[in-house]
Amino acid sequence: MARIEVFTVDRQKKYVSALYDFGADGVSASEIIPKTNSVLPKGSVIIDVLVENVIPVTVSSGTPTLTVKLGSTSIAAAVDFADYNGNMDCIMPTTTVQKIANAENIGLLFSTQTITKGAVAVTIGYFDSADYQNL
Repeated sequence: MARIEVFTVDRQKKYVSALYDFGADGVSASEIIPKTNSVLPKGSVIIDVLVENVIPVTVSSGTPTLTVKLGSTSIAAAVDFADYNGNMDCIMPTTTVQKIANAENIGLLFSTQTITKGAVAVTIGYFDSADYQNL
C-alpha cells in the first residue's frame, strides 16, 4: 500500500498598517506615504485590505476617493468617501491576490486635495512567502 505524506505549514496571517492623519501628513493630489507606516515584506501575498475612518474625514468640496497603493501598484479598488457617510470602515476587495516583488511602504492616493481634517487607518492582511520556502 502506498503511503501518502501530507505537508503542513503553519500559515499565519500577518498584518501591516498605516495611519493617515491630516494634521501630520497634510494632503496632496499625489501619493502620500503616511508618517506612521509599516513596510510590507518582499514576497508577501496580500489577502485583504481594511480601511477604518478613525477620525471622520471632512472635505471642503467634492467627494474624494482613496486608493491604497504599494509602490506603483494599486492593491484595492478606490473607496468613495460618500459611500460611507463619514463612517468609512470597510474591507476593500483586493483587485487580485497579489505577491509583492519588493518591500514597500503603504501609500495612499486621494483623488482631490479638499480634505480638511480626519484620520484613516489602513491594515493589510497578508501571508509571508517565507512560510512556504521549505515545502
